[in-house]
Amino acid sequence: MIEAMEGWDSAGNTYQFFTLIALISVMLMPILSLMFMLYERNVIDMPVKAAVVVHFSGRGAYYFGCFMWFLAIILHMILAPEASGPIGMGQFDVGMFGYAGAFWFGLVMSILAPIVHAGLYFVPQDN
Repeated sequence: MIEAMEGWDSAGNTYQFFTLIALISVMLMPILSLMFMLYERNVIDMPVKAAVVVHFSGRGAYYFGCFMWFLAIILHMILAPEASGPIGMGQFDVGMFGYAGAFWFGLVMSILAPIVHAGLYFVPQDN
């Protein structure tokens, strides 16, 4: 039972670490995009090399965040012990009440969200 609890603890800590990195990365995206927009409109001044780094970091932060979320889910699925172990969960407790569904939803969204985001980049915009 102690080994199963240590396995869940390790899987949970790994998931939290990678999810925190993903959350910070996704939060940086609008901040860096706003900084670049302010630079383009001459509201703030920064060197050209810094503006290029801010622009590409802002665009790449979203994709990096989605990749980290995907990695967090995959590593949690690998590291977590089976749900039917000695910690009191029955065979259908985890799958029936949404735990597995939430992880599969997160896995699919972490793959589809960057694809949709990249596809919307090519949609013509009215200026």
